[in-house]
Amino acid sequence: EYQIFALNNQLEYNKSQQLLFEGLKNPALTPEEKFYHYLFLSYTYKRIYDYTKVMEYLQKANSEGNKTIHRDYYNTIFQCEMAYVLFDTHDYKAADSIMNQLAIAKYKYLKPSDKSSLIMQQAYLKFLEKDFENSEVLYLSAIDIMKEDEPCQLPNIYVKCIQLYGGMRNITKAKDYLDKAIHLADSCQIIKYKIYAYEIMNTVFLEVDSFEASARMRKKHDSLNLIYAREKHSLDLANLELKYNAEINNKIRAKQKLIQNLYAVGFIGTSLIALILFFIGRKLRIQKRKLTKQNVLRQNLV
Repeated sequence: EYQIFALNNQLEYNKSQQLLFEGLKNPALTPEEKFYHYLFLSYTYKRIYDYTKVMEYLQKANSEGNKTIHRDYYNTIFQCEMAYVLFDTHDYKAADSIMNQLAIAKYKYLKPSDKSSLIMQQAYLKFLEKDFENSEVLYLSAIDIMKEDEPCQLPNIYVKCIQLYGGMRNITKAKDYLDKAIHLADSCQIIKYKIYAYEIMNTVFLEVDSFEASARMRKKHDSLNLIYAREKHSLDLANLELKYNAEINNKIRAKQKLIQNLYAVGFIGTSLIALILFFIGRKLRIQKRKLTKQNVLRQNLV
């Protein structure tokens, strides 16, 4: 997990994907191991916002999780990831439904960082409802939990706080959280959080007609976006996946051909045995008729 996370942070998505695909070729993998391979593939595709692929690999992970004796545990992880995907793709009603179920279950089986992220998403829904007070309370709760578990994920919450304080027209606090987000994103070397922070801060400045500050944010955002090169990474992953699928299909075809050849050999062998038995049977019948005739002749002579 840490290796995949590190590769993704360094924008080495093709290496991350290749590592996981190579692992999936191992026929000795248990359903639990396959679950995590597919889960980490979904993480990689999420980094380039390819949610069609994210959903595809989450469904494959869920299928493997259902083959284990710990179905509840793996299903909870699946549900949590689905809540993230539905939230990211703006299906807030479906995401909220899953989040409420996980909250009722008191986030059983989930890591503190996942609990924090889910609370953050609920805070954002409060923000959309213009319930800024409860939104702020939930964001601060999410921050406290994340600080203790995965501080490198804090920029994601900080950016949501930028948005909240922008909505409250508290530009000073919005700038404070921008600084926090950029500082931590640099420390953890996660470029996508910097892009996200500048994008949201740009929106905040536009909303208060601070066009000069907005232009600065847009310039920083665009320069980082060129480095991120999401489209190029998406194409690289697609090519690697095609190669992996081609290898899998070739193995399937080779296996099918081997089975067909075995059937053919078996059919020929069975036919030969049947033919041999036929001739042996025919020879025995001829010999039996010959002996019968000889016996009849002997009886007549007597």
